Amino acid sequence: MRRIFVLATAVLSGYAIDCNAQLLTDYGVKAAHTSALQTNIRGPISGPNPNAGPGWLWTINSVSSVPGLNVAAFAEWFKFPSLSIITQLEYDQRGARYQYVNPNVVGYSSTEGSLDYLSLPIMGKFKPISGLLQPYLIAGPRIDYLVSYRDLQIEPESPAVYANFKRWMLGWSTGAGVQAKSILPVDISAEIRHDTDFANSYDDGVMRISNKALDIWLGVSL
Repeated sequence: MRRIFVLATAVLSGYAIDCNAQLLTDYGVKAAHTSALQTNIRGPISGPNPNAGPGWLWTINSVSSVPGLNVAAFAEWFKFPSLSIITQLEYDQRGARYQYVNPNVVGYSSTEGSLDYLSLPIMGKFKPISGLLQPYLIAGPRIDYLVSYRDLQIEPESPAVYANFKRWMLGWSTGAGVQAKSILPVDISAEIRHDTDFANSYDDGVMRISNKALDIWLGVSL
């Protein structure tokens, strides 16, 4: 999988290809506001985690989303009337905010963690109509690599959670957008996209966590 990721990144970086060629039809940059969340949480949670004490118990009250920022470079391939392929190299922020029972305080405590990924989605792009404003649908698989993280701080034991996340993950992305062509000096696009993982990033037999996110992207063709 590592070789596939490196090869695809190299292909994506080939911006020197003439855009008038049949292979590469468009390229540019994007930025997104993301609302990241995590699912498949099981509580109450007692810790077989080696970093947790034998009496450690984490009872989750709620899990909420956290905002983040994504940036990307994209390339659009092939020149069919209504279908093309999008490859996109992204820096994505993920994570969540947890409210949980802390035995040391009255009421609840909360903790927020973050994860930084390099992501490579390869998506089909369907364009049902053409014109100055061109709506489209996108969908396809995604490869994620965990680059860094800021772990959850869970009192009193503070067991490692994000530190034990899988480095490589496969997921799926779906979305819809609209592209404005020939209205401004450059083509711009706006899209909304939902990302989810195929499997859990963390599973110790009691607690299971997977990432998902809702992204709002703005793009500029170069």
